[in-house]
Formats: sequence, C-alpha cells, structure tokens
Amino acid sequence: MTAPSAGPGFDRRDFAPPGTKFPLTPPDPDDQRRGPRIPGWLRWAALTLLGIGLVVLGAVTLFGGDDNGPVVVPSPTAPATGETSGDGAVATAESASVTEPAGTTVPAELQGAAGFAVQFANSYLNYDADNAENRLRELASYTAPGLDPQLGWSAEGRQIAALTVPLHAVRRRDDTVLVTVASQVTGADAPRWVHLAVPLAADAQGRWAVIGPPAFVPRPSPGNPVLPDPPGADPALSASLRDEVAALFTAYGAETAVALTGVTAERSDIRGLGGAFAFNELVDLAVHVGDDDARTAVATVRWDNEVTGGSLTQTYRLTLLAAEGSWRISTVTAG
Repeated sequence: MTAPSAGPGFDRRDFAPPGTKFPLTPPDPDDQRRGPRIPGWLRWAALTLLGIGLVVLGAVTLFGGDDNGPVVVPSPTAPATGETSGDGAVATAESASVTEPAGTTVPAELQGAAGFAVQFANSYLNYDADNAENRLRELASYTAPGLDPQLGWSAEGRQIAALTVPLHAVRRRDDTVLVTVASQVTGADAPRWVHLAVPLAADAQGRWAVIGPPAFVPRPSPGNPVLPDPPGADPALSASLRDEVAALFTAYGAETAVALTGVTAERSDIRGLGGAFAFNELVDLAVHVGDDDARTAVATVRWDNEVTGGSLTQTYRLTLLAAEGSWRISTVTAG
C-alpha cells in the first residue's frame, strides 16, 4: 500500500506502526555531545559539598536559637506580668492597657501578626446560623490545636464583618502577641464598630496561630493634642474674596478639574469632586495676614448630599498668590 503523501493536517504519528516512539527521526549523535563534558571527579566533589550543606542546614534548623519557639498556649490562670513594645521596653498596665490601646501602633516586627489577626477577626465576626459549618472551616485555618472549634459562638444569629483594620499590637513577656483590631459589622438597625483583642503566638517556622478566644474591648480614647494657635486674619481681604472662593467651591463640587478665569492661579492644578456633592454655601472665610506675594486662608463650606438628603460642613485650606493686582487661588487641601 502506498503511504499517504504529506499535506495539510498530515501527522506522521497517524501512520506509524504501533509502539513507535517519537520523534521518528533519531537525534544526531553530534547534537547530544554539544557543550563541555563534566569530569567525574568534579561531579563527585559537587555532590559531596551539597551533602555537607544539607547536614549543616538540618542541624541549624533542629538546634537553632529560641527566637521562634513552638506555639504554647499560656495558662489561663497565669496573668501576664507585663507587656513589651516593639523596641523591647516593658510596658506597664497604665501605658499599654489590654482594654484601651494607646492609639494606632503596630511595630514593624509585628506587621505580619497584625495582618493575620485582621484576617482571623473577619472570619470570627462573620457568622450565620444557617451555615455554621462555613465558620467552622474558616476558623480552623487560624487556631492552634485544642481550642473550641467555634470559639464560643452559640450557633445563633447572623452577622457580617464588612471592614476590619488593625489598631494596636504588643508583644508580651511570655513572647505571645496581642493584636487589637476594629471591625465594622452589620447589626439589627445599622452597621457599628466593634473592637477585638486577639491573642497570637508563632511556631518554630514563624507561622502565627490564635492561641485563645479573642475578647471584645472598648474603643481607644481620643488623644489630646496641643494645636498651634491659628495665624491672625485679615478681615478686609477675607470679605473681598468671598465671591471668588464661593465660585471656586461651586466648581470644586461639580467638576473633576477646576480652572476659573479670574479665580484660580495660572498654573494651578485643582481637582474637584466630580458632582459627588453640591455646594450649598460658604459659611466662613479667613484669609491670614502675610506678605504681598502669597497668603493662606481657611474656608468653611457646607455641602449638600443629594443622595441622602443631608448636608455636611467641612473645612479647607487655600493657598493664594498675588497676580495682576489681585489674588488667585493656587491650591485647595483638606483643613
């Protein structure tokens, strides 16, 4: 029988005898010998060095230092004697309270722990009585062995955690870590914020695990910063620029880019809100005293939210530049 001729779609595998291995054309022996041949003694030496390296690596892993010990669940009856901050200094109960963390502080060395706690808290605060098994599977990815699989949930109700952020992380004397997170959760009436303290520890491989049930804690107290005294105002200049500033914020609310002849500076680059809010009124304008070339000002503006029907009053800082015997607005920033 005459073999078919090669043509479109021809594949010689279709006509090869059974058991034939491909490629049908045997390789050129010269092609297989390209490149320098490695002497046998050199291959033996390389394998020996590799074996020694693996033995050393295993010894270091097995007998390494105590920086990353195994996950140990501390006794619930043994109170922590103190906490340490990121720089290792001991923090007393007054300066680093478990129930009231001092601001948003997550040391660089605990960023991984904080991220782990955020993910865990999201799973912990999400629950649905009609799908309890889903929460069970989620929590198993974060908890150390021996804990209640549902971490105390009654298997009732329904809640969704919409947003969770870390607030505070501290390393305690027993080398465990306590991370406080804030989470916005749904409720019967409206979303609300809850604050959760999550106890963590790391194993020898640096893997974090939740070592005990988390606890709800109060939100941090607000700070008491000392604000600088505002500079004095220029009443006459403030009154003379109200119309220009009102025109600026009308465009600021409606447009994505603001450029008004006689109002904005020549090289200004002011981005607007693109119609998200509508300008209602200029509540107040205070242009600060200064030189004849540049001034700063504070504008208080009321915005209408046409979606919700409400309004909000907000404050902005302006930079004014002298031009052609008048003043032009160069920048608009948050107050």
